[in-house]
Amino acid sequence: MLEFKRPLVKLIDFGQSIDMTMFPPETTFTAKIHTSGFQCIEMKTNRPWTYQTDLFGLAGTIHVVLFGSYMNVFQEHGVWRTTGNFVRKWNTPLWKQLFHELLNVPSCWHLPDLAALRQEFEKYFHQKLTTSYASWVRRLHLDLNSS
Repeated sequence: MLEFKRPLVKLIDFGQSIDMTMFPPETTFTAKIHTSGFQCIEMKTNRPWTYQTDLFGLAGTIHVVLFGSYMNVFQEHGVWRTTGNFVRKWNTPLWKQLFHELLNVPSCWHLPDLAALRQEFEKYFHQKLTTSYASWVRRLHLDLNSS
């Protein structure tokens, strides 16, 4: 999508990580971490998990970037949601879709298609934000060079 010479974001703390290549393909887990705000939905609901803990962590990281606070989740009519309130000018349906897919994983064998989600965000960025982003970058360069 965008060609950056340096990474914009680096994730440095993965908490508890599991190298899934070290286990047979059908392996699932039922262990729970004891920090409630970091328990994936499957841990909260006593269901097996594989990559769901990573997807929950990704949702939590995105939540902090968007809202400036840790993510809290709740269940409404069988659907898990975050308590964050989206700004009206954001593409709210797209952000809600992202959180919905990361928080409501049907099973260990039906994980969200992260590549498709990324493509939706890239498409939106190119169609709606590229011009304003380029203008913002130009203004930033001018401001930095005039200092």
